[in-house]
Parts: sequence; C-alpha cells; structure tokens
Amino acid sequence: MWENVIRGSYHDARDNVVDDMCMGAWMAPKSKQIHDTVHGLFHGGLWTVGHQEIKDASSALWDIILDNITHCDVYRFIYGQYDWCMKNIETCTHHHGIADRIIDHGFEVIGNAMKVHHEWKTNGDCFTDEQMLNKIGLMTEGVVSSIQTIRGFEGTWDRSAKIEHITFHDMHKNIHHLKDITPRQHEACPIKTVMQYFFGAEMVEMEKEIKETVIEFVTNPFHHKKTHHQSHHAQPPMMSWGFPFAFQHQAPMFQMPHITNPLANLHLF
Repeated sequence: MWENVIRGSYHDARDNVVDDMCMGAWMAPKSKQIHDTVHGLFHGGLWTVGHQEIKDASSALWDIILDNITHCDVYRFIYGQYDWCMKNIETCTHHHGIADRIIDHGFEVIGNAMKVHHEWKTNGDCFTDEQMLNKIGLMTEGVVSSIQTIRGFEGTWDRSAKIEHITFHDMHKNIHHLKDITPRQHEACPIKTVMQYFFGAEMVEMEKEIKETVIEFVTNPFHHKKTHHQSHHAQPPMMSWGFPFAFQHQAPMFQMPHITNPLANLHLF
C-alpha cells in the first residue's frame, strides 16, 4: 500500500519504488518477540515476564517504527510534498488552476475512478492474502493519483537525491507564512470555468437567467404570491347567470374570449 501511495503521488509505474527492507522480513522475529511478551503480561501475570524481556520487547517495537521510517523513505515523501508546496504556493494552498486541471485531466481521473470501482466490486472471497493486498493497493494508487492530479502536484521520486533535514513543525510554519505573504491571484470560479468549457456561449445566458432569478427571489421572495392575490381581487364580479356564488369570484378562469365572427380566422389554416 505504501508503494502504491508513492506510485500514485508521483505517477511512477516502477515496481520497486522503495527499499526491500521497507516492511520487510526482518520484522518477523521482532514482532514475535513483542507478541510473546505482551501475551505473557496479559495471560501469565507481571511476575512471569522478566524486566529485561520487557525492555527488549520495547526496543524491538521502536526498531520496527524507526527503521521503517528510514527504509520506507517516509521523511523523503513528506519533504517532497513540502518542497513542491514551497515552490508552488499558489497551486498548493490557493488551489490555483484547479478548473483547468479538471478539464485537461478529466478523462484520466474518470478512468482512475472506474478502475477503483472495478477493484472494489471484484469478489475477493477466494483471494489469497497477496491478491487481497494487491486489490487494496490498486485502489489506493487510483485514489491517490486522482487527488494529486487535481491538486496539481508534480515531482520525481528519486531516493538518491539530497534532501534538507527540517522538522515537521517548521515545515508547517514555513508553508503558512509563505501563504500569508503571497497574494491570491484573481481567478474565475472553477465551477463556472468548467461549465463554460462544456456549454460554451449558452453558459452566458444560463448565468444571466440564474442571476436574475436569484436577485428577484432575494429582493422580493413573495412577489409572485402578492401579484396573484391582487389580481384575484382586482377582477370585477361576474354577473350571476345561474352559477353558484362560490364560482362567481373564479369567473376569470371560466370566461371565454370574445369572438365577433367565429369564421373570421379560417384563412390562417
């Protein structure tokens, strides 16, 4: 899964993007040592486990954590995101150009979504552990790839490149400081940009109609109701031609248009 995260982030199709020691077989004896110690504490009692055994198990746990951080290049991955963000602060923090990326890479993102959906729907009841991990990895890679594409991240995964050693706290502080001093460029609404790309000139008319409707509703939300109410009482009472009184006020609904000569408009047909 960690390899798939790196491949998806950097769009790197290589099989071995991390060291073989990352989550490697060297963890097995240390994991067994930790398991035996914990099992002894919970099932045999505190006095059945020696002091040195507890210290060795604790040391083994820290070896697994810290050695994997080194072997899996966790810091290199985080620093790569930080370095790109500092060089592309508008894209990273202000999401500049997101609409253009959605348009340019829309089919790629849709393709990734279909692959993830296919893997998700695949029945894995008879999968081996390796097949199930491969399924989870492919789904992870597809999701991460789409996120990084829309985000605009670009980089090259090079485990031999020199990197600066800086604390995570300083990374966070530097990014927010650069964001604060970098003015946000004026950019059209991403949704509007995408809609204009697909609908073209029709989008201008659609935008105009939506804007007029919203303005009318906000300024006078009861306009239509009042107009109907006033016009209802503005009609003169209809003369009683034998209709019940209840229908007299609804006369405009039943009133026929005045026709002097029913045959006058036959030439239209």
